[in-house]
Amino acid sequence: MASPPAGVRDARLPDITPRAPEAPPQIILATADPSMARMLAFAIEQLRLEYCVFSSGTLALRALLTLPVKSQAPIVILDVDLPGMDGHSLLERLGVERPDEFLIIVLSSHADESVQVRSLLAGALDHLAKPFNVRVLMAKLQRWVAMSAHFAERSGR
Repeated sequence: MASPPAGVRDARLPDITPRAPEAPPQIILATADPSMARMLAFAIEQLRLEYCVFSSGTLALRALLTLPVKSQAPIVILDVDLPGMDGHSLLERLGVERPDEFLIIVLSSHADESVQVRSLLAGALDHLAKPFNVRVLMAKLQRWVAMSAHFAERSGR
């Protein structure tokens, strides 16, 4: 399993942060909720996808700004409630500094329409309100991975 770029690993989640070969991860998780991180990691592992986990928005942003994007666009699963930098701020920063390089899905315990609209207008591919069904998430993950591969073909990567 892949890890973030050198020096950016989030040591607060050592039990689920995967080991590190050289390819960038297919999935980047950013959530401060350890039980949410374990559940998402389980779903991703069932699909045999490589991932890394961050429990801080600041660490996630630092890693994403330096992550080499080669063929497939990495999928970022981003919780709105992150310490350091919230998920919406992180999403908006990526939209300015690395537009169209990631497929971003926002997770939020706020089912409020304005939160969902903010995510989508800032460039998120999808917005999932917590709690959500793991089987639905796994089906969506498969779709997002296919979209990521298609994105790579279209962009000539």
